[in-house]
Amino acid sequence: MADPTDQAKLKLDLKDERLWRDGRPVAMGNRAFQLLRLLVDNPDLLLTKDQILDAIWGDIHVTEGMVKEYVHDLRLALGDDPKCPTFIETVRGRGYRFLGGIDVSDMGAATKGSEERQRASLAVLALDNLSNDRDEEYFADGLSEEIIAALSFIPWIFIVSRNSSFRFKGLNADPRDIGKDLGVSYVLEGSVRRAGGRIRVMGRLIDTANAEQIWTRRYESRIADVFNMQDEIAFDVATAIGSRIQIAEIARATRKRPQDMSAYDLYLRARAELNRVKVSAATELLDAAIAKEPDYAKAKAVRAWCTTLIGWRFIAPTERQRANALTLAEEALASPDPDAETRAYAAYTIGFLTSESHRSLSILKSVTRECPSFAWGWASQALLESYHGNPHRAIKCAETSLRLSPGDPQSFRCEMAIGKALLTLRDFEKCLQVAERGLEKKPNNTYLQMCRIVSLVSLGRTREARRRAADFVVENPDFSLGRWRRLTANWQAWGQTAPVLDAAMRRVGIPI
Repeated sequence: MADPTDQAKLKLDLKDERLWRDGRPVAMGNRAFQLLRLLVDNPDLLLTKDQILDAIWGDIHVTEGMVKEYVHDLRLALGDDPKCPTFIETVRGRGYRFLGGIDVSDMGAATKGSEERQRASLAVLALDNLSNDRDEEYFADGLSEEIIAALSFIPWIFIVSRNSSFRFKGLNADPRDIGKDLGVSYVLEGSVRRAGGRIRVMGRLIDTANAEQIWTRRYESRIADVFNMQDEIAFDVATAIGSRIQIAEIARATRKRPQDMSAYDLYLRARAELNRVKVSAATELLDAAIAKEPDYAKAKAVRAWCTTLIGWRFIAPTERQRANALTLAEEALASPDPDAETRAYAAYTIGFLTSESHRSLSILKSVTRECPSFAWGWASQALLESYHGNPHRAIKCAETSLRLSPGDPQSFRCEMAIGKALLTLRDFEKCLQVAERGLEKKPNNTYLQMCRIVSLVSLGRTREARRRAADFVVENPDFSLGRWRRLTANWQAWGQTAPVLDAAMRRVGIPI
């Protein structure tokens, strides 16, 4: 039930068409917002279900039950208890009455200095049952619900509830209309067919702004264990959809005019720059996002992580840069309910810049348990294990990340973790193979180049190692072994491996 003392914290912005609580937007679809606006415009007046239907749906034929469902959703958004209402009273058999308690404004944003901290929004529609047996409907619905559950663990996606998205079951509605009705940017739709001991599932991801299909996939298999199959398909869809939506959101932000930038758009633009390894441009955008929204936890966490990327030019961060990064990481972790992605970036920063390996690895392990399809989280855990922990765990985590998202622009981090682990294990043949594979993705990655040189020297292929080393010195004129030692001084698992790397690099002429 809503606390009456908190009523002033709810604000309805008519111009921005959003409900805000404590300066944060409250997620709700377009119809629910229109219903709230209708109620607020008529305080203390009894509105019948017919009046509500006429005002919101007009000539579109829907049942009175639809009004009840939207009132239910609205109460959930408001935190209202129908048995002891603060905002909306039900007059049994007649309609609804708005009791007040929400401030109304038409000034644009609910809190001037607080930009929207959005997530990509998605509705998973009930999968169509194409089987001849209508009793198979339960399987299609069950799979739809499993996909909703799997996607709900991805921190950068907001998933509307099953009750909301299943309203469109069997209606063949236009995705653009669904997007407006539910207030979502993407719709996942598809079909299920079971016949002759086999199952075929088709999935499509659609951008509701233009009804453009941006992802599609077909799954087909024998039915051995129906419920295991549901789990596997749901996980696979969640993994594919999660990365595809993040890519689409970044692309959407980069197409906007600079004057349209919100803190969220600046954050997404920064992510685009990071995918291109343009760290300076990314930090400027993240600083701008934080300036617009000082408590933007995810922007702070990613901005902190950017400091770790300075190291890959072999210049250890200054004490000022290190302190600023650690402050931002700690602030992100201390924010109210930081999501898995925020915690992952903050934890990796702490693990890279300090000796707090137990704490940083503990956070990342909790992240991958909470969000098992989060490839970046697994890769970060792999790197920290290679710096501070167990090389076998590092390899396992990196391989998990690669299985989840082999096309991730930052998947070369997995080869970095595996390469470091294999150096520790003295498996130079495999280390060379992994380094070559990673360099196919990122030809100028200096750490993978080092793994290749050390492996070649250790395998007795000194002539080839010298040739690679000469190219390395030209590409990395600022590199020295002394700088590398200062950069990696806090890596607890580096003690046994560092002398091997140091000796091999000296042998082929790398500057001391």
